[in-house]
Amino acid sequence: MRRIHPRTILVYEDHLRRPCKTVCDVLRDDGDNKLVVFTELQDNTGPSITNSAEHAILEFCEACNISPDQATFFERYEAHPDDLDLMIFEINNGRPANLRWRRAPSAQAKPILDCIDHE
Repeated sequence: MRRIHPRTILVYEDHLRRPCKTVCDVLRDDGDNKLVVFTELQDNTGPSITNSAEHAILEFCEACNISPDQATFFERYEAHPDDLDLMIFEINNGRPANLRWRRAPSAQAKPILDCIDHE
């Protein structure tokens, strides 16, 4: 597991054009898969990452010139640093749709969280 991009703050708008921001970590696992972790900050004043996830994914993909199916996306909250949720979605007209979440098992989450928190 390795970081492939410096930690950044992703700024975007939700469906009501409200400003949102989240920390964005981009990693690559040993199989060369791109992993994107959005971390909700405790001092966020906009909509949560959960409530604006599709827009965060789209903004990230547009900035990196990739489609949503070219990365695996995760969500976490600064207030719960040991929890990591896999964001599962379908692609509809190039956009993420029918988003749902599943808690990442510790064997999957630990190397990701170690890379994010200890680099």
